[in-house]
Amino acid sequence: MSSSAGASSMDTPMPQGWDDDERMSYLFSAFRESRDVNPHDWDNKQSFWKSAIMQRCKHENKGVIDGERVAGMFKRKGRIPVAVNRVLVEMARCGEIVRQTDFESSVTAGWISWGVNQVVYKPLGWAYGAIFKRNVQSLQGPFIVLEVLKEIADATLECHHQSVNSDALDRLVDYTTLRESCRSTCVDDITFRLALLYLRKTKKIVVTDAPPEKQVIKFIGKNQTRVSQITETEIGILRLKKTRVSLKQQIEQLICDTNRLQEETRQCLRKGLKSSAKSTLRRKKLAEKSIERKEATLDTLQEMMDRIQNAETDQMVRLTLDHSYGQVAMV
Repeated sequence: MSSSAGASSMDTPMPQGWDDDERMSYLFSAFRESRDVNPHDWDNKQSFWKSAIMQRCKHENKGVIDGERVAGMFKRKGRIPVAVNRVLVEMARCGEIVRQTDFESSVTAGWISWGVNQVVYKPLGWAYGAIFKRNVQSLQGPFIVLEVLKEIADATLECHHQSVNSDALDRLVDYTTLRESCRSTCVDDITFRLALLYLRKTKKIVVTDAPPEKQVIKFIGKNQTRVSQITETEIGILRLKKTRVSLKQQIEQLICDTNRLQEETRQCLRKGLKSSAKSTLRRKKLAEKSIERKEATLDTLQEMMDRIQNAETDQMVRLTLDHSYGQVAMV
């Protein structure tokens, strides 16, 4: 695409035929008042712009569009495609895009009842009439492109499954860890949150009732048809894993501290500051003893996690967790 063809960046894919001035002039023009006048013309524009919108969303890994700004995404040689607004209205009428607020409110409404209301009943009250009006107003506010959101949700599910090393140990994941591991799947935080909501509505995950940064998420297993509720045992296992991660970080920091104190001791000795050197050396030895204690605790926790992984019953897992609580308290 030549630089004069549009305002989009060079790495953004544009629809086929974007450089064809004659074809673009036709596609940028408004729809006829009625499809009955020229069904081929109507359907051709609908197909082209719907495909262009989907392509852009998938390229950017974003499942949310602003109804009032979509047309501006395809600005070309100073022109805005007036046909896009009508395409969006038709997509809303067919249930291919839904208002973000309606989608989010469906958390308590139930997936089936919400879907029937949004896709079948509610659009007929406004979109169907609007599609045939001579002056179609642009849709306002954020809308979710369901096909794109579903693909991102499926990719998130697959990303998690690929990170699972043990069914016994990796049933739960905290939001922050999941977000980082799926960063390449979805860079947009809003879309990622909505993808989790989509998985929740389709019974692929359950989420604890907490702010996003404190949420704990349980995914459906590969051989399951529906995710089960989070148990206290699973919470205990996650706590054990987080304790292990914390211990490793503390040990790494203590190792850095001992290296720094060792260098400070040498500098004090070179300067003849024996008293300061002894004080620094004592701090280094205390740090080394702390490392030894934490490494011993880490080994114990790892043994417990190995036992949990090999446990044949939930009761055996709970007994192991009960034994681990004393170790966790030491950290």
